[in-house]
Amino acid sequence: LKPIRLKASRLKAQRASALGMTCQSPGSRTRGVQRLLVALPLAGWVVCTVCILRLKSEIREIQVSVASLASQAEDPPAAAEDGEQHAPAAVAAEPGGLAQPAALAQGTPSRPHLRQLALLDVSDYLAVGPGSGCVVVNLGGHDVTLTLSERVCNNHRCPPCFLLNASWGPALRVLTLQDCSSMFVTDGHQLGSGALAGAVQPLQFVNVNDDAPAAVADGERHFLVPPGGTLEGTCMASGGNRIHAGASALSYLRPGSSWERETTGAEWRP
Repeated sequence: LKPIRLKASRLKAQRASALGMTCQSPGSRTRGVQRLLVALPLAGWVVCTVCILRLKSEIREIQVSVASLASQAEDPPAAAEDGEQHAPAAVAAEPGGLAQPAALAQGTPSRPHLRQLALLDVSDYLAVGPGSGCVVVNLGGHDVTLTLSERVCNNHRCPPCFLLNASWGPALRVLTLQDCSSMFVTDGHQLGSGALAGAVQPLQFVNVNDDAPAAVADGERHFLVPPGGTLEGTCMASGGNRIHAGASALSYLRPGSSWERETTGAEWRP
């Protein structure tokens, strides 16, 4: 009987406890609701504050990225300062050989591989503009001398591409290029100065007449350009104003003499 009584007393105690929980006073219920109403806005404020701080951090990162892109956009590689089209660009000389194209030939030291459309604009050397790629030199009745260290092509630099228009006659007509080691590569930059101090400038000569030969000289040596033929040469900033071209075109003969075709047809001689 004793275990049964203990069990009954425990059941009574449990019922009394449950009854006490369900019969709480209205005041205690009100206080619980008030606490809940106060806690909910506080929790929402904490969550919103965390979200705002995170959003500000992301905005700062975006601003830094935009500023970095803007600084890169404000410093683009410089274009050619005079808008020129150029014939074959100068090539910078390094110890042991000829290396990278001299970007200053385009007026742009930061862009050594600038694409060129060099030979599309052709003008007479007396009417050349800043964008001319080749100049026509008429050698019909007289020789022509151009001092390349000056802006002698219509007050502009002479581009390094020359179309020679010679005419048949008893005298070989000669285009003489002086001071090529300090020639103007653009209207504002000269070979042998600044970034072009050790540069090499390619030169191109085309004889547009199919009947008469022409010659190119540097003041010391003469190179033959056969009728309808071409000649490729170079001038180095450190080369003492000498034009370097193929040995087969080299002639030490006096200009102004009469020329006739050899049996090989490859050269001309008096």
